[in-house]
Amino acid sequence: MSANMKFFEIEYISKGERKKTIIPSVHKIKAIKNFKNSSLGVLVCAYEVNEPLSYKMQNLKEKFYSLLKKRKIPLEPYIITLRHIAVMLDAGIPINTCLKNAINAIKHKYLKEIFQNILLEIESGISLTNAVKPFSDQLGKISVAMIDLGEQTGTLSESISRLADTLQEIHDNRVRLKKATRYPLITIFAMIVAFSLVIILVVPQFEKLFKDYQTGLP
Repeated sequence: MSANMKFFEIEYISKGERKKTIIPSVHKIKAIKNFKNSSLGVLVCAYEVNEPLSYKMQNLKEKFYSLLKKRKIPLEPYIITLRHIAVMLDAGIPINTCLKNAINAIKHKYLKEIFQNILLEIESGISLTNAVKPFSDQLGKISVAMIDLGEQTGTLSESISRLADTLQEIHDNRVRLKKATRYPLITIFAMIVAFSLVIILVVPQFEKLFKDYQTGLP
């Protein structure tokens, strides 16, 4: 939202009732024009007000989301959390209760904050898919897709369980790749160290020996 943004409370009449609404705008005239375009009712008056609490909360939420987007979530605690939620859902426990129990068990700070925000969104009436979407960068687009599939087909616990299995496979492959590349890297490093030692310690000795015999290095 622009730093020059102002807020105007519009009083109007609709269906015989006097009502109010807040319209953000850089100027009062533009706010009135936007109100008239909305066809909410007959304008009574408009005046500037302080930024409403709901807008402040929304700004804080957006800032919080932008900060979280810079954080990377490790797969291991996320997989554990998904399995925990899947088991509870399979037992017939409501999703909000599942999330509350899962949050209590999460040790990773930023993963906990993400799920706390997801829970708040769900308790406000938003679907789990839409609650997870703002965190697709941290949890992965595959998480959004699998949860969406589960909600649409009524198999949420199964979809979350499959998501955990998929992420576990990705994690295991990463671990295997690191192990597979570790030995060649150690070998190359050892060769570099050995070559450096030869250049520093051995070659000068040969140089001295050849000088004693008045012969140049080959």
